[in-house]
Amino acid sequence: MGYKSSDWDLIWTVEAEKDVDAIYGFYEVISTEVALKIVTEIILEVEKIHFSEAFQVDDINSNYRRIIVRHYKILYREDGNRIIIFAVFDSRQNPKKLRNLKRFQ
Repeated sequence: MGYKSSDWDLIWTVEAEKDVDAIYGFYEVISTEVALKIVTEIILEVEKIHFSEAFQVDDINSNYRRIIVRHYKILYREDGNRIIIFAVFDSRQNPKKLRNLKRFQ
């Protein structure tokens, strides 16, 4: 998934898209409406990135910035004129799990 927001191209990695799909799948069992609402909130928050340092540096991996939506941490970083979304992580999980993801090594 990729699109232009301000002067930045927002790019979602395949892994980040899978994270969002998994979130949708988890909540879809409860309610399709709830699943759609949560995923929409995540996507709309990402669209608010208008410059690379718009949000906080991540406390687990300082090479990334983060946005918090509900209890999901969205990790991104700048690459030229692109903002790349690397992960959407449920922050209720053990942070070591995030640290050990291969996409961050």
